[in-house]
Amino acid sequence: MRTIAAITIITLFASFIPPDSVVTRFKTPPGFHRVEVKPGSFAAYLQSLPLKPQGAHCLAYNGNIAATDHETAAVVEMSVGKHDLQQCADAVMRLRGEYLYSQKRYSEISFHFVSGFVCDYIHYAKGYRYQDDKWVHTAKPDYSYEAFMKYMELVFSYAGTPSLEKELKPVTNPAKLKAGDVFIHGGHPDIVLS
Repeated sequence: MRTIAAITIITLFASFIPPDSVVTRFKTPPGFHRVEVKPGSFAAYLQSLPLKPQGAHCLAYNGNIAATDHETAAVVEMSVGKHDLQQCADAVMRLRGEYLYSQKRYSEISFHFVSGFVCDYIHYAKGYRYQDDKWVHTAKPDYSYEAFMKYMELVFSYAGTPSLEKELKPVTNPAKLKAGDVFIHGGHPDIVLS
């Protein structure tokens, strides 16, 4: 009976411990303070993403330890799927898409393909599918998370750093940088400059 009571108390206590996040894991250095972010904002979403336990390896889509693992300060508790699609700018698009999806702000989920095609989630959720830079209605409406991830895989396949760089608005005053802003420089990873 004591064992059951102890397990119950531990379980209740553990349910009140917030998950490890950027805010809980990374303390500000002496003399600095963390800027307060608006609840419900993209910045608040990013700061509250659950992290894997300290020391967890950064894994690639195939389960192998990522080549950048030694440079990793923390790993977000989020699947990268089973395909080699989420690279560079895809991480930015994934986080923004996840945030808007979690807020049910479906009409704001939209990304440009490198071709210039605007791939918006509403069309996809209503059953339209991408074909040669146009939408074709071929499926039933589906707003499930699984369908959202299939939409994001489509985005990862046809959008990238060059297209994301074109659609982001530059912050021209460094004093106005805020949590959630992105540093981006379009290019092609297969081109090596010497």
